[in-house]
Amino acid sequence: MKRFMVLITHKEGRVEIHPMKAWLRRNPKFVPSGMHPSSSTSHQLRSGLKKLGWMVQETDTEVRLMMPSQAYTSSPQVARKQRDGASSIKLEAQIVGNIGLYYACYQLSSFGWNVMPTARNARGVDIIAYNRDCSRFVGVQVKALSKRAPVPLGTTLDNIMGDFWIIVNNVTSAPRAFVMLPAEVKNLAHRGEKGGHVSYWLQPAAYDTEEFAEGWSRIGRGDDAV
Repeated sequence: MKRFMVLITHKEGRVEIHPMKAWLRRNPKFVPSGMHPSSSTSHQLRSGLKKLGWMVQETDTEVRLMMPSQAYTSSPQVARKQRDGASSIKLEAQIVGNIGLYYACYQLSSFGWNVMPTARNARGVDIIAYNRDCSRFVGVQVKALSKRAPVPLGTTLDNIMGDFWIIVNNVTSAPRAFVMLPAEVKNLAHRGEKGGHVSYWLQPAAYDTEEFAEGWSRIGRGDDAV
C-alpha cells in the first residue's frame, strides 16, 4: 500500500513532509470542497488536490503531493484563481526555481527515473537521475520561469554543464518544459553587451520549438517500459 504524503516548501527553502490525511486534518482550509480528510479516500483527496493545482509525484511506494506556488498560508481558492490566471501574486525567484525543480523531478519520475535534487544554489547540476539498475546516471540543469521569457545564462557560458537542460516556463499556471542538450543551449545563446558588461540569454524563440517542447523522450526512460 502506498503512502500519501504532503511536501511543503517554505520561502527560505526548508522542506517538510507530512502524512497527507493528518496534515489536511490540521489544515482543513486546504481540503478540497465536498471532501473530508477522514471519510474521503486518499485517492479522492489526491484527485481533488490535483484539480486545485497541486503537483503529484508517484513512486512504487509513495505518492507525494506538492503544494502550488502560492504562500503557505494561502487557501484553495487562491490556488484556483492562480491556476486560472486570475491571480497577480508575484513570487520570489527561489520559489519559482523550486517549482520548476520539483516539476522536472515529477516528470522524470513518471518516466521511471530515480531522481535526487542536489544542493540548491551550488555550482553544478540541479538533479541527478539514475535508472533502475544504476547503469546510467544523468545530470540535469533546470531553469524555471514564471512566464514565457528569456532564460538568463549569466556572464559566461562556462557554467552550462550536465547531460541535459530542462527549461520550465509558466510554472504557476500551465507548466511547459523544454528539453535541450547543453551544446544546443550554447549554440543558441544570445550575447548582449551593455555598458561594457557582457551577458548571455536564451530567447524564447530559441528554446520554445517543437524540437525541444516536452522532449522527455530525448532523455529516455529509466525503467524497462516502452
